[in-house]
Amino acid sequence: MKYFRPATLAALGLYSVGFLLFEYASFHGVPPTDVSHLPNPFPLYVVNATLSVFLMLGTALLFMVSLVVDELRAERRALSTGGKFYISQIVIFALLGLDEQFRPYDALRAWVNIEQSIVLLVVGAAECVLIARLGEMRARGTQVRRNLYLAAAIFVAIVGTAFGIPERVQQYFALAGLAMTWFALFSFLVAWEILREELAALRSSRRPAP
Repeated sequence: MKYFRPATLAALGLYSVGFLLFEYASFHGVPPTDVSHLPNPFPLYVVNATLSVFLMLGTALLFMVSLVVDELRAERRALSTGGKFYISQIVIFALLGLDEQFRPYDALRAWVNIEQSIVLLVVGAAECVLIARLGEMRARGTQVRRNLYLAAAIFVAIVGTAFGIPERVQQYFALAGLAMTWFALFSFLVAWEILREELAALRSSRRPAP
């Protein structure tokens, strides 16, 4: 398992290089165009969205397993702080995955006239509060915190550029889509490392005392 993280990073790195080369060839010499109304705003949208959805829903699933393991280890009726955090992450990443696939935000924007950058900012702020109050990050391992910081940095970059770049042009859609995939990967790795910690704690709790 020690090669899982470098292997996934290398695989997504190779995918990103191919993605950027393909998108550059597709957009080279093409003037910026509003594509927000199109179901596939850039050539590899379906491939990239499918990958992001897989990682986000996979993140929700890993947190769900961590919740079960935490309850098995604690053997108590009331939810622990970690359990509450896991539930919040299951909800957030399930919604993010469904949003990436079905794009209900398009209908929301038409209904309430709110920009995507504002929605992302609210989601990011809520996630910061949940991590600070329930995440117990000081007790987490180095790999959890490292992946979390990288995911947060990518999310901040996505939100920051959304305020300064016309988000409806196809070039922005492509780069933002790729960045969201990297965010989803590091979030997946956070959930993966947390699950490993929960399983290790469960094994320790079940080990008979000498």
